[in-house]
Amino acid sequence: MKNSYEIIGNEAIITVKVPRTRIVLRTKIDLCDLEKAKSLEGTWTCTYSRRTESYYIVGWAKGYGGREKGMTVNLSRYLFDEIPEGMVVDHYNHDTLDNRRSVNLRIVTQQVNRNNRKPKNLKIRKTGDKRHVNPGA
Repeated sequence: MKNSYEIIGNEAIITVKVPRTRIVLRTKIDLCDLEKAKSLEGTWTCTYSRRTESYYIVGWAKGYGGREKGMTVNLSRYLFDEIPEGMVVDHYNHDTLDNRRSVNLRIVTQQVNRNNRKPKNLKIRKTGDKRHVNPGA
């Protein structure tokens, strides 16, 4: 299934099917990035990350990253022309389906990206006058 594209104001919506399901997701990109997104020869699809508990839009890009056969690439990385070595693309508002460079994407170091993660199930228990924070407990 080829992706469908819809233009609303100054942003474009890409419709993506979740593999092996009937679920359809919609991702936002800036209107100026629409031609770049359409330039992918294949189809944009998605993958689920258990670590972040969210979907990421991915596609197979021939010749991407200097590889002749190509490789799987995240839409958020594909929209940037070049990303310096050691840097990553961060979804500032934690919405991985919002791939607008003007609003939500930024190039940062791995450390800044790690610091921007959402906290996981923090449990605060009080013992006497002390507070104990147990992440993930």
